[in-house]
Amino acid sequence: MYVKYCENKPKSEFIVAEYIDTVFSVSVSHLLVTMCVYGVVFAIFLLDSMVDGMFLLNRLLDDGVGSH
Repeated sequence: MYVKYCENKPKSEFIVAEYIDTVFSVSVSHLLVTMCVYGVVFAIFLLDSMVDGMFLLNRLLDDGVGSH
């Protein structure tokens, strides 16, 4: 197995050297898009949680539970 690794290493190094810019730019682009999507999902979740909390607080105050 090690012999096969040594035989293929120059080919692999050539391929990496030839395509490193393309692979790297695609990987960075994919990472940025993924981070943006997760950021938007997190912001929506956070906003939804805040709105739910406000409705719950208003309901408690309207029912008189919060006033003693």
